[in-house]
Amino acid sequence: MKDRIIKSMFVFIFTGLLFFPLIQFSFEIIPRKSLNGFTIPPKPSPALDTLINGKFQTAYETWFHRKHGLWGYLVRFNNQLNFEVFRQISSGYRSSVLVGKEGFLFENAYLPDYNRILSIDNVIDHVGDRLKLLSELLEKKNKKLIVLYSASKIEVHPEYLQDRFLISGRENRQNNLSRMIDRLEGSGVRVINSYEYFKNLVRPFELVYFNKSGAHWNERGACLITSHLVEVLSNELKNNLQNFSCTSLVERPVPVEYDLDIVKIANLWSESKYLVPVLAPRTENVAIENVHRPKIMLVGTSFVWPMLKYLRKHKVFDNSYFYYYFKRRVSLDNNKELRFGKEFDGWKNDLNNSEAVVIEINQSAVHNTGFQFVDLAINYLSAESPPDLLD
Repeated sequence: MKDRIIKSMFVFIFTGLLFFPLIQFSFEIIPRKSLNGFTIPPKPSPALDTLINGKFQTAYETWFHRKHGLWGYLVRFNNQLNFEVFRQISSGYRSSVLVGKEGFLFENAYLPDYNRILSIDNVIDHVGDRLKLLSELLEKKNKKLIVLYSASKIEVHPEYLQDRFLISGRENRQNNLSRMIDRLEGSGVRVINSYEYFKNLVRPFELVYFNKSGAHWNERGACLITSHLVEVLSNELKNNLQNFSCTSLVERPVPVEYDLDIVKIANLWSESKYLVPVLAPRTENVAIENVHRPKIMLVGTSFVWPMLKYLRKHKVFDNSYFYYYFKRRVSLDNNKELRFGKEFDGWKNDLNNSEAVVIEINQSAVHNTGFQFVDLAINYLSAESPPDLLD
């Protein structure tokens, strides 16, 4: 009798486990656990050609996995297990997030440039020539060009990388940022190399200007580099811009959202390891007479977002705009955004009315400096410039 009860319980449990995914899929008994960076695609419809080439089956499998509520739990559990036991986020070799020493997270996308295996000399020469020409065209209209190269945190803190991420011979290869700096030497383009700036400030295994959980410079790092940018602009424009101090610090109970961006996309079961108190600057205006608030045009990447906080708070610029990847136009005054396409030409008015153009790009992507803005601006300004300037 006892054996029959045990067997019956086993069959009942086995059957329940077998059909539970289907039940969960249909009724969502357990609340869905979302995954950052993933959405549920529309249910695919079968067609003869997609059935033959297998695309329908692949699309249906993806839809099914993401549709049922257990997928998020399983992925986060798997990622947490890999993180705790194997010091990695995913067992897949194409994982976008990698784990260094002491829980240091960084993005896979920055690793090839760190290992200096991407040689793009021809592209660097071309980009350098275009930046030089843009600078000359802007100077003709009494405008300044500043290129800010944002620092990759694995370049600033390589001590956190596991040896398995390193490719031998790296020290004998020149990185692309150094190539670009050499190319722009004597070109008239004002360059801010934030890698060198932070490298001179940091000490090994002391994360002050970058966080383990973020892809970009943290609040303290953003404050310092923004203040430095304001100083450079003041010198270039020969005017007193409103600057601010970053020395006074306060403790936050947890990092701000953009300092947790990597741990968010890691999709761990628990993020508690990274939800720890951090120091953040309490900025104050520097006393300056005859403050000048210029209109500038800022073109860059996600490294600019934490900088905008300080530019807005201290009202450094007037009626200025940030062009995010030159696809979104963001007001520095009220944070209003406009997504635009190829037909948008409002940037021309911003360029005409700006005293300076600041282009930010990460040191791992110098080949994308300015995105399509550089060529568009050159074409636009060239049409108004005498031929001898373009020789």
